[in-house]
Amino acid sequence: MESENGWILPDGKYVECAFNKHIHCAEVELGMKEEELEKIAVKVSCLPASIRMITGSRHEYHPNFLTERKKMTKKQLATIEQYCIKFRYRPPLDFFFQNGWHDLADLKTTDILSILEKGA
Repeated sequence: MESENGWILPDGKYVECAFNKHIHCAEVELGMKEEELEKIAVKVSCLPASIRMITGSRHEYHPNFLTERKKMTKKQLATIEQYCIKFRYRPPLDFFFQNGWHDLADLKTTDILSILEKGA
């Protein structure tokens, strides 16, 4: 994971995209329309650093994890965890609920990341 923007496929594979290039990535690299890919994959959309600095603290910021799936696969959840640890971002609420970690959702991002790094 070198890019903060991409797609997380059902098997957990992370496919990187440039910011605002999700459609291009879906069609050219993955051979699917964005609307179809959103039904099975998780679209990770992260604001560029210049915008992120204006909108708030980097440590409380979290990217958008968008999907039309009701539940993400265990491998997608594991990739979200790796992604958040690597880039030091807060996981989305669905991550906590689908893992059964409701009590962790209210902690500060730094505490959450510390727990994830140790293995929740």
